[in-house]
Amino acid sequence: MTQMDEAVLLGLPSSRNIEEIPGIEEDEVIAAITRMKNRKAPGIDNITVEELRAATKGEGLKVIHR
Repeated sequence: MTQMDEAVLLGLPSSRNIEEIPGIEEDEVIAAITRMKNRKAPGIDNITVEELRAATKGEGLKVIHR
């Protein structure tokens, strides 16, 4: 096994160039729910597509988006 020089590690810059990931917008949530097919089996959360669509009416969209 090769020995590592600790001085080299200390000389490396500690900050990385991390770019910010933008959040998901409400219109993207609507588009995703709209593209889902009706009458499919619910997922592990037991929520059907029809229930998701009904939940986007009114304030429900804000809750799903959050």
